[in-house]
Amino acid sequence: MALQFGVGKLTVSGVAVARLHNVTVNFNYDMALMRGGNQIFADACQPFNGTIEGSFEAGELVLSAISDIIGGTGTYAAGSGTWTLSATQFPVSGVQVIFSGVTDGITCTVTLQAVRFNSLALNFDRENYLMPGGNFQCIGNTTDTLISIQM
Repeated sequence: MALQFGVGKLTVSGVAVARLHNVTVNFNYDMALMRGGNQIFADACQPFNGTIEGSFEAGELVLSAISDIIGGTGTYAAGSGTWTLSATQFPVSGVQVIFSGVTDGITCTVTLQAVRFNSLALNFDRENYLMPGGNFQCIGNTTDTLISIQM
């Protein structure tokens, strides 16, 4: 099962950091199947190893958001700054992420309580502005609520 929407905004830990395109959130489970006797088809199954993963493309990414997404440090002021990543830095774990978009006058807000970004691609194109894209995975947190969807 996947939840998809076109244009929205990415909010990380309460700060809007990017305009989003092509957001996909996938819900996956592995299934343990049980068969009895000489049955061909399973007569019971139990889900395990649940994952919530997704991807996005972004426009208008705020420079300071890169630190939240893939780690590193930076100095930022008045819409400009410098971001650096050293060999010992890694992504922040467990940031709250909110994807929000409006389609046909209906707002859909997806809140992931604890996210780790697995990748960030900085896509440079001759005819377009920088269009970053990335993958993320929702991880467990102390409230046991992983995701909420509000329409």
